[in-house]
Amino acid sequence: GLTLLGRWDEAFLRVASFKDMGGHEIDSSLTSPVVEIFCERGDVPAARAWLDENVAMRTDEDVQARTGYLVAEAQALRAEGRLRGALEAAEEALAVRSTLGITFLTVKLGHVEALEAAFALGETDKVKELLRLVEELRPGERPPLLEAHAHRFHGKLAGDENEFSAAAAAFHQLSLRFWLAVTLLEHGELLAEQARGDEAALLLAEAREIFEVLEARPWLERVDAQAEVRA
Repeated sequence: GLTLLGRWDEAFLRVASFKDMGGHEIDSSLTSPVVEIFCERGDVPAARAWLDENVAMRTDEDVQARTGYLVAEAQALRAEGRLRGALEAAEEALAVRSTLGITFLTVKLGHVEALEAAFALGETDKVKELLRLVEELRPGERPPLLEAHAHRFHGKLAGDENEFSAAAAAFHQLSLRFWLAVTLLEHGELLAEQARGDEAALLLAEAREIFEVLEARPWLERVDAQAEVRA
């Protein structure tokens, strides 16, 4: 929860306090959040080290622990540029939706990771297939997190700024600061491509403000790269 809400330093403090209390086996619910924070802050070796330390979860009998590890593995593999492996791990996590249900957090995160890896691989048909899994759900059964990402990926696929705006509004309502910033950046990049520099600059500045608080260095570099192009 803390990671999704952008309270990353608090999430790390929770892990530290767990270790201070003598915890030898890390709570499985911490695996994906810790790895995600390391990845989004650009410390991929630390993410990999964390995974290696907790590799026993990869074959854990507990489906929740195993799924959490798979999501974390997908996050790290994607950050390492190993996109095919990332997609495979994410789809393995997503496959347990028949057991845990689509509303279970690690299943939702696996869905997002699958979308990210498939899009990065340029596999548009796979992205659309994953989006259909969300859209075929009845509105009351559709997780808000996945609905927001569905808007975002439709925006990315079609260059549709209305979809980006819908995604940003949803992430804002859910208080998901990191994904809000990512959406603002992607929307800003679209506007920059359309030579709408002033509008793009406003979105990029808003995204930068959030990324700075989160210390998300790779994302700040991406904002800076866009600013250099505009200059």
